[in-house]
Amino acid sequence: MLSRRSVPFKVLTLCLTLLLSVTLYPGFQFVQAAASGPPEAVVLNHTHWNNDGNYKIEMNMWWGNNGSSWKLYENGKLIHEEDLKDNSPQAQYAFKEFTKKAVGTYKYRTDQLPRDHGK
Repeated sequence: MLSRRSVPFKVLTLCLTLLLSVTLYPGFQFVQAAASGPPEAVVLNHTHWNNDGNYKIEMNMWWGNNGSSWKLYENGKLIHEEDLKDNSPQAQYAFKEFTKKAVGTYKYRTDQLPRDHGK
C-alpha cells in the first residue's frame, strides 16, 4: 500500500496532476495531421428499413486521408454536395436525410472524394 510520504505515491500524484493539467488546460489542443495524399475509399449506407420514406444515405470513410467534399447522386443526378472537415487520419462521416420520400427504386452513388492537398 502506498503511503502519502512514499516516493512512488508522490511520483504517481505528480503524473496524474500533469495529465489533468494538460487535459483540462483550455489552450491545449490535440493536433491532427492534414491529409497528405489522395482520400481513402468511402462506403455508402442507408437507414431505410421500414419503407416509410424517411431515411438517411450515409457516407463513411473509416480512416486515412480525408476528402474535402462529397457529392451524392440519385439515379445519376447530383442531389447533394457538401464541404467536409479534414480530420485525417481519423474517420470521416456525412449524410443526406430524406423525409417523406415517394415509394420507388432509387440508385445512389458518390464519387471518390476530392482532396486539395493543403491548398
